[in-house]
Amino acid sequence: MFTRRGPAILYAPDISETIWNRVFGMGDEEYNVKLTVQRNRAREEHSVDVRYWGIWKQFIAAMKAEDAAAPTEA
Repeated sequence: MFTRRGPAILYAPDISETIWNRVFGMGDEEYNVKLTVQRNRAREEHSVDVRYWGIWKQFIAAMKAEDAAAPTEA
């Protein structure tokens, strides 16, 4: 969290210690962990074709090309 005086450090209790635990029909911390694992396993997996690693290489190549094309000062 950012404030006018810089970042703030706040305490965030486990969801099992909050009112939202009952609202969402959950239980104690151990049950919540099991529920999270179960829900993550049930999620459908899909492939991602976006290539994030190395994406900066095209920008570096473009900058080098601009530098090479720019006239040099003597």
